[in-house]
Amino acid sequence: MTLRELYRPKYHFTPQKNWTNDPNGMFYYKGEYHLFFQHNPNDKVWGPMHWGHAVSTDLVHWEELPVALEPDSLGTIFSGCAVVDWENTSGFQTGQEKVIVAVFTQHEDDNEKQSIAYSNDRGRTWVKYKGNPVVKNPGIKDFRDPKVFWYAPSERWTMVLACHDRVRFYSSPDLKSWEYLSEFGQDHGAHGGVWECPDLFRLNIEGNPGEARWVLAVSVSNGAPNGGPGVQYFIGQFDGSTFTCENYESQALWVDYGRDFYAAVTWHHDPFGMERRILLAWANNWEYANCIPASSWRGAMSVPRELSLSRTKDGNIILVQKPVDEIMNLRKKVLISGRNLLIADNKPISITDIEDAAEIILKISVDDFKTEEFGLRILDDMGNFCSMTVDMESMKLTVDRNNTGVQFHDRYPGVFHAPICLNENELKLHIFIDSSLLEIFEGDGQVSFTNQFFLKGHVSQAELFALKGQVLYKTVEIYAL
Repeated sequence: MTLRELYRPKYHFTPQKNWTNDPNGMFYYKGEYHLFFQHNPNDKVWGPMHWGHAVSTDLVHWEELPVALEPDSLGTIFSGCAVVDWENTSGFQTGQEKVIVAVFTQHEDDNEKQSIAYSNDRGRTWVKYKGNPVVKNPGIKDFRDPKVFWYAPSERWTMVLACHDRVRFYSSPDLKSWEYLSEFGQDHGAHGGVWECPDLFRLNIEGNPGEARWVLAVSVSNGAPNGGPGVQYFIGQFDGSTFTCENYESQALWVDYGRDFYAAVTWHHDPFGMERRILLAWANNWEYANCIPASSWRGAMSVPRELSLSRTKDGNIILVQKPVDEIMNLRKKVLISGRNLLIADNKPISITDIEDAAEIILKISVDDFKTEEFGLRILDDMGNFCSMTVDMESMKLTVDRNNTGVQFHDRYPGVFHAPICLNENELKLHIFIDSSLLEIFEGDGQVSFTNQFFLKGHVSQAELFALKGQVLYKTVEIYAL
């Protein structure tokens, strides 16, 4: 692997070689963030699933470790989670280190069940429980992706599990014996495809001390805002056995509006406590994931995102996400830093020296533009480009992949949309470019928009442009990463 390998992101996690999809088993322990991931170590297309493993001290620089979990007689190793069993409820701890317990789906001939494994050496080696599976299949074809957390009021572990078109909740005192509690979702949210990779967590509401809600995030294999897979979420209450949704039944709220954001889950036990809930997703799309034009690898993760809840002006509660502060430490060179920058029709401002990776912060007052559209182009040296356009008339942010020069699948090209979010008459865009990934955060994180793009050559420059008029940027900050 070389630093300038075409399409390989610099600061988004990718495996050294071969295939990855869902992030799995994420936990923090003794200074290390652990990321496990769906992995085919023998090919760069989806195949017999293992758990790959990487660790980081800062969520940005990752060290890949040997494969953690391999298939056995019960099946391949599908998605799941890992928890630090602080009180040794499982009885698996053998030494001074706290035991880590992984909970995962095993898949064999369309039969899916839940198994566990444990580690007494900070996640480096694993022993599978002899009593697997701990949750047998009750006759459901799609029965997978357990997410487990400790529910303190009942002093029991809670599992949320995807079950075809809904989720089920289970409870356990020891991670080994599980009791069914309830289900949710048959009549709620989007149902364009199978539900997968659920997560359930509690967040405080910004500006409302002491007020919190539970967030249930669920990936759905089809029916996202721009077609294909996506991640929806529900706001509500959880009492240890039942999730009560506060959304309208038919309402679908989306974590991200892009074409390439799936299987989003959060870390177990961040050192900053409940105030910092960090989410990570697979930045890819099942419609063409096996075909993306990468050389020795396929699949990348999103940037880690810190989550919170916020009330809108009409009183609704929404999920807010911001890139973790650690990413700002990657800034190595200021390319532009200025105020009141005027961009006129057909006179774009070019930013060079990007070398595949950049961070861009733009702030525009709605009173300071006289143009139909304005935005950003990301270019290679041959003139191929991916564009991001702001259309204030339609109140849409668009990403256009029709001119990238690489068309490897009929579901890759297109123009994709996200709603525009204004904060006090101001549009703020926080943009991350990384070789073949474009992540856009609007406002204070109320909207996110993740898309891959594949130019013929390396990203070499960006252009700020306006069409049929001019736009005045209150703030422009651009950093090489």
